[in-house]
Amino acid sequence: APIPATTWVVPRAGDTVTVSYSTDGGPTYKTWPNGPVTAASEDTLLGPITHLKFQRTAGTGTTSTYGVTR
Repeated sequence: APIPATTWVVPRAGDTVTVSYSTDGGPTYKTWPNGPVTAASEDTLLGPITHLKFQRTAGTGTTSTYGVTR
């Protein structure tokens, strides 16, 4: 992925989304610096990120959005 890249999350009201990233091809994931997300949030990841994982951990919404922009 191009670096730097801005990772962003916009959870639906009542949802919590966690973001994790891997720097070793996927076996090990670390939670991003912003922690669990309950309101729009973004962070610029500056390392050799190989994988990103977005997971709704609370709520029932299906319209939370997330992604990466350069």
